[in-house]
Amino acid sequence: MDIAELTEAFKDQAAHPNQALLLQRVQELMGQGFDVSTFFATMVSSASTRDIAIKKIAYAFLARYGHTNEELCFLGINTLHQDCVDLDPTRSVMRFMLQPLNKGFQDKNANVRKTAVMACISLFELDPAFVLGNEIVDKLYGLLSDKDTQVVVNAILVLEAILIDEGGIVINRAIASHLLRRYKDWTPGQLQVVLGVLCRYKPETDDEIYEIMNDVDDGLQHTSLAVQMATLRLFIWLCQDLAEIDEDVQTTIEETLLKHLESPQPDLVFASLHHLSLLLEKSGKLRHSSPQHLSMIFCKPNDPITIKLKKLDLCTLVAQFSAVPVTTFILDHLCLVASMKEMAHFQKSSRTRLDRQYISAQLEVVCGAIEAIGTIGSNYESSQPFSPQIKESLVKDPAHSSSGLVSEAAAPISRGEIEKTERTVGKACLDRLYQLLVLVSDLGNESERQKGSRSNTASWNQQNLAGLNLDEAQVATIQSTLLLAIEGICSLFLYCSVH
Repeated sequence: MDIAELTEAFKDQAAHPNQALLLQRVQELMGQGFDVSTFFATMVSSASTRDIAIKKIAYAFLARYGHTNEELCFLGINTLHQDCVDLDPTRSVMRFMLQPLNKGFQDKNANVRKTAVMACISLFELDPAFVLGNEIVDKLYGLLSDKDTQVVVNAILVLEAILIDEGGIVINRAIASHLLRRYKDWTPGQLQVVLGVLCRYKPETDDEIYEIMNDVDDGLQHTSLAVQMATLRLFIWLCQDLAEIDEDVQTTIEETLLKHLESPQPDLVFASLHHLSLLLEKSGKLRHSSPQHLSMIFCKPNDPITIKLKKLDLCTLVAQFSAVPVTTFILDHLCLVASMKEMAHFQKSSRTRLDRQYISAQLEVVCGAIEAIGTIGSNYESSQPFSPQIKESLVKDPAHSSSGLVSEAAAPISRGEIEKTERTVGKACLDRLYQLLVLVSDLGNESERQKGSRSNTASWNQQNLAGLNLDEAQVATIQSTLLLAIEGICSLFLYCSVH
């Protein structure tokens, strides 16, 4: 159909009732480069329709030919203003949605109830005020007691989405008790959601905390790793309100987290390390401190960089609040990491030159290990068998040692003994930092390294570190990190000697 035929068709509306097809043909001709400006008046009048497809064609035409007929363009301005303020037509039917939604909430079929619950998210996206102002939230809270578990979980997820500006769903004692009573009914995916929202609940007493822990204790041995981590997260959340964490609880949490460190999944390992850090900050000590357990938090050659850095942070925390033998064992590992033996061994075994990007990433770990040694030396706060709180009490009043605060086998500890222990750890850190400084300073001179100014240095130079070919900037970075760590410990010693 050409332009002349279209003109006749627009004149004879009775013969061509489908105006949309005629307008589409005009659009096609316009796209092919034909001058269709003769249909200007028809397009202006078509813009006032409620048909979205016709309206788009009309506005595309006006945008293309508007400059050719300014007088007729004024006829379309009123329509443009109306469309600019026109409400979404779906909102006009929102008031009719409330009745079928309420019927869906009460339907006998669980699938209908699940669908009705999820429909609330779409309604909330269209009109938040409508959802918040028609008691829909209260009805969703009521569905938390539904007999179908999926309806309950859907209600939780929808409430989380709707109430996001208010912090999400609010969990009171009645809701928490109901969710816990149905613990064995949840699927692994549902259980993960339920345990997550239980972290919003604040128990009123310690007995209630331990009661909740007993109810979800089976989750620590669940076949789903996601459920295990959700359970651990809930345990740690509940422990925050305890004045002192029960030994059995801490032991259970630690055993599960340490077991996860052997997982090949980096995400699970990182999350476990983070939870161990939170637990250690709360309790002040790690109960599993044998070499076998400590080796689990040590850096391994195949660990990603983020995992290594997280392990270095955890090693620092453990060393600061542990006995001198445990701290020394951790310091030996940190020195091994800082001495770059791993890189040298890898290069020697692969017989290829290491990539610069790999070396740069590993140097970040090396510097992290050096900083960890410096932090331990300047912040060591505990010596077994006394926690920092007990030591402070003994220093203030040694008579407390016989009042049941500590065991009878433990002798009273004085401020002098505490300071002596801290100086011992500080000197051990300084000695290792000095040895590392000698090692790094002599990297470019193999003959100087073989001479060795210290007897212990030779044990650190068994690998051919010179083959790493570190540039001056990389060596300078390591040296500056070492000097800052040494300065921090020396400053502490100077302060202690003055005061």
